[in-house]
Amino acid sequence: ADLCAPCAALPHVWSEGLLFAQSGLDGWTKHANAVVCAADRVGYDLLLHRPKRRVLRLRLPGTSETHIATGDVLAASAGAENLVMTMARHEVIVGSFSAGVEIGLDQRDDVAIDEIEDEDGSQLGWISIDEGVDAVALVHRDGRFALAVASDPDEAIEDAEMALERDPWVIAASHLTMYHELPGSGDDQELAAKCLSVMRVNAMSPEGSFDIRWSTPDRVPHRDCWLWDSAFHAVGMQHCDPRAASEYLTAVYRSQRDDGMIPHQCRPNGTGSAITQPPILMWAAWQVWQRTGDEKDLKAAAYHGARYLEWDLANRDSNGNSLLEWFIEDNPHCRSGESGLDNSQRFDEALCMDAVDFSVFVAEDMRHLALILRELGQDDEAARWDQRAAATRAAIHELLWDDQAGLYVDRHMDGHLSSIQSVVGFLPLLLEDLPSERRARLLTSLADPARFAAAHPIPAIALNDPNWSTDMWRGSTWINTNYLVIEGLRRQGCQAEHDALRRATLDLVFSHYRRAGTSFEFYDARGEVVPERCLRKGPVPEPYECRSKTSAIRDYHWTAALCFDLIATG
Repeated sequence: ADLCAPCAALPHVWSEGLLFAQSGLDGWTKHANAVVCAADRVGYDLLLHRPKRRVLRLRLPGTSETHIATGDVLAASAGAENLVMTMARHEVIVGSFSAGVEIGLDQRDDVAIDEIEDEDGSQLGWISIDEGVDAVALVHRDGRFALAVASDPDEAIEDAEMALERDPWVIAASHLTMYHELPGSGDDQELAAKCLSVMRVNAMSPEGSFDIRWSTPDRVPHRDCWLWDSAFHAVGMQHCDPRAASEYLTAVYRSQRDDGMIPHQCRPNGTGSAITQPPILMWAAWQVWQRTGDEKDLKAAAYHGARYLEWDLANRDSNGNSLLEWFIEDNPHCRSGESGLDNSQRFDEALCMDAVDFSVFVAEDMRHLALILRELGQDDEAARWDQRAAATRAAIHELLWDDQAGLYVDRHMDGHLSSIQSVVGFLPLLLEDLPSERRARLLTSLADPARFAAAHPIPAIALNDPNWSTDMWRGSTWINTNYLVIEGLRRQGCQAEHDALRRATLDLVFSHYRRAGTSFEFYDARGEVVPERCLRKGPVPEPYECRSKTSAIRDYHWTAALCFDLIATG
């Protein structure tokens, strides 16, 4: 009650897979050897995702009630018994527990657990040593406990004993400060609190080539910095910490190559991938700047954005028709990781095509770059980018419209249109010069129960596609594409459709949060399969394996960030 009192709402669903780790908004985190935990299968057990995993065993007697379950604070009780746990540092957890709480250290992988004795021979705790890798020490005294991870066993024990002197209630209260003012009301405010928790736990501190804070899609298993993910993360974080949001974009700029290319994935050690990702950085930078008001943010965006868009135009338009093509990979499970829609049916033929989404993203980012340049007083350069944006928009309308489908589709290099009807076909709603008759046709397609008016819209692929499935981009509903279509409907003045899709999106994410405690990467559009059971490039592991990429990722960052923005902006 003392911790909950200052907060309008707090997450209170503890469930398997919920991430628990130090937030880079509060202190130091570490990419290469991070101490990241997740709620385990029993009680309030916490699984440490180390090379050799251990479990912090925390069990309350009888029927318990969870009061707080954020990414760095747990508070629970069962009658007179109570438990509080929080992150003290990135490698140290501290807590307070009453006499009836069961506490211990268990193995998940093959690693020994030994007892630690105090000077008088009494049992102080437990130590687990993975030789040459790490040691995990759990100590307890007078109703407090501390768990520490270090490379050396003596250091782990010393860190844990020192942490016992810190008051977990004070630390927990400091972690909860950001929850004191939350947008929305009722269910929306409760969802906003969960979203903030996910945004916090996936925030990283400065490290290596990232001399500023940065973000990751999820601390486990992705853990790196990703291009379009970071832009979505910034859009959510701008409401809570505009400077952090700006730094998320700066971290992406830090990975830019000398030729202007920005890789889709990068790390603090300076390494990056060989492909790019959807160009939405200028759109995000324009929004974040309106929060920070810092001209340096605009100058950085203009410099890096112009070089990046020049690279896209020079390297991803092989036929010179102002429409861009995604790079296609020789991987049946990921034909186009560059698109962000890895395994979509759009890429099953492994053919290069003029892509609806790539072309819309580039047109919009060129337009936003022009806005940025004009704000900086560079009117001539802004006009040049506006002209290039207009040329791409004209090509989209001329070459990618399928009149029979009432939708925009990809175009093969020989000129024939793809038969795959996808959610990206609605992205031209973002364009300022969308013909009114096509807007009406797009709304009709969106409302078609045979294709896109699913139980939980909008499916990534039309429901009547013969290869539709819950496997990621082969049919599931994704919050980022919903968000972009919601924004497009707003720009087109389609208020009723905007409101309905916004409400459906928030309700979908909230319902599964209340059921399972997390925000998921994607959801079954038909509403028949829970996200935990949706396919993801392979069989769903049994039991759940947080480090595996073959099930929908939990506590997923852009789902949370974009829902937070939808709640904050109304």
